[in-house]
Amino acid sequence: MTMSMRLKYIDVLSGGRKRFRRWWPKDVAEVRGEKFFQQPLKALSDADVVIERAALLKEFEAFVTAHRCTQEEREQTSPRVLWREAQQEAERLLEESYGGEEVVRQVLVEDLAQRQVDPLLYKAVIQPRRS
Repeated sequence: MTMSMRLKYIDVLSGGRKRFRRWWPKDVAEVRGEKFFQQPLKALSDADVVIERAALLKEFEAFVTAHRCTQEEREQTSPRVLWREAQQEAERLLEESYGGEEVVRQVLVEDLAQRQVDPLLYKAVIQPRRS
C-alpha cells in the first residue's frame, strides 16, 4: 500500500520536473511587476522536495516582508546595519545551494539580477567582503 501526499505550492511539470510556485500578495505584486514567485526544484527525492519547499517558503516570506518594509523604516536603519543584513542573507542563500562556491555564486547572482532583488543583496553576493 502506498501513500500519496500533495504539497501546496509544488507543481509537477512535464518529464517529472517539479517547481515551487506561489502567488505574490497584491501589494507586493504591484511593486515587483510579476504575479507569482516560482523556482524550479533541484531535489530528486520526495524527502528533499519537502526540505527544499520549506526553504523556498522562508525565502518567499522574506521577500514579502522586505517589500512591505516601509521606506521610512529603511531610512532609519543605518547603512552598516543594512549591509550586515544583506551579507547574512547572502550567506544563507549560499549555504542552501549545492556545488562549488564560485559556480554557485555566479548562478545566484544571475538569478538575483533576473528577479530584481535589493541591490545590497546583489552586491553582498558578488563582493561579500566589501566594507
